[in-house]
Amino acid sequence: MLEEVALPLVEKYPASAWELLLGYEQQKHISKRASAATVDFCREAQRNDVMSSAR
Repeated sequence: MLEEVALPLVEKYPASAWELLLGYEQQKHISKRASAATVDFCREAQRNDVMSSAR
């Protein structure tokens, strides 16, 4: 996405380059956190399911 979207926008709007790249970085971190939270949720749900089945 950086090469395909963010960098062409930076070239087109150089005065806003820092805002565009900051937004890209923020979105990257948000996506990473959301993915990690989803994996954690799925693992916890699987653990709870396994524990419920063992009873």
